[in-house]
Amino acid sequence: MNTIKLSAALTAAVLAGALSTAAYAADAERPASRITVSGGSIILKKAINLDKAPGAGGIKGTITFNVAAGQDGDLPQAHTADEMLGTADQLASTTATAEFTADAQGKASTESNVTVDFNMDKFTKPGIYYYRLTEQAHGISGLSTAPLYLLKVSVANESEAEPDGQHFKLEYAILAEKETGTKAELVTNEYTTHSLTVTKRLAGDFASYGDSFDFTLHITDPDTENHMASVTLRTGPADDELSGPGTVYTLENGKKEIKVTLKGNEQLEVTGLPEGATYTIDESGTDAAKYTSTTWVFPGGTGTGTSLGQQTIGTADAAITVTNIRDAVTPTGLLLDAAPYGAMLALAVGSGAVVFHKRRCD
Repeated sequence: MNTIKLSAALTAAVLAGALSTAAYAADAERPASRITVSGGSIILKKAINLDKAPGAGGIKGTITFNVAAGQDGDLPQAHTADEMLGTADQLASTTATAEFTADAQGKASTESNVTVDFNMDKFTKPGIYYYRLTEQAHGISGLSTAPLYLLKVSVANESEAEPDGQHFKLEYAILAEKETGTKAELVTNEYTTHSLTVTKRLAGDFASYGDSFDFTLHITDPDTENHMASVTLRTGPADDELSGPGTVYTLENGKKEIKVTLKGNEQLEVTGLPEGATYTIDESGTDAAKYTSTTWVFPGGTGTGTSLGQQTIGTADAAITVTNIRDAVTPTGLLLDAAPYGAMLALAVGSGAVVFHKRRCD
């Protein structure tokens, strides 16, 4: 009697296993990952790695993925009958989007959910279904592009005890790079930025290191929709490595104006600028007006005047030296009244020499 009951139980277990994903070979690789299932949706994570973007607040904007049916060659060579290519009608949407926003301090989120929705009534049997996940061109300067991924989705009977061949559920999902087969918990892009350093130098016999020079930097993000969230400014002695948290400047619609005052042999450094970002620099101030000329040395060239025209951040850090030259005291036109002697003395200073001119006063 007990033998009969045991045999019946074993038979039921075998039948249930044949109709569920519990017996799949692929089930053994089920990851303890951050990919989650909610109803008829798979929720992935999109991440931005800022290891190569010191001083950057990250990026603001959206990144869109195309989700498509599996194609020939996507299945493993030694795949089982339970592994099959997913079809387009099983997808509720062919796109999925990650969105990144910044807080009031200019720090953008580094992770975003990406939801892939399915039409569960389009499945006809349990199994492991393969789909393609491709990142659309995002146009974000400094941000890498993710490779092609395969999304392997486990579909099971909604009721394991009473499978009816009509009602199914998503059980779990596995994400793997198509080219290498490497499993991934999330889709990661790397953000790379560079720094802009401006060093103030003085030259000439009458230059004073107590003088102050006002700089205005106009920074523009090259992207039209997605933008860098913020940059960081530090100032200090020239030729020293700048440290400390610095001041964070949030960009609005991809633009920011930053004002800084420097003295001779001081520098400013702006970090968090991606390749393609543009900038201009204007110098002004009462002390700056005392100097006879200003020269700029920048990547790829030199210039003169109180402004540096538009420049573009390339594939490396940018260093600029601006030198103000003051070779002589500016003539003042001061007149001295020598009334006791019936003469007016005009004091003229030029080329570093003092010359007295005597003029008769009638």
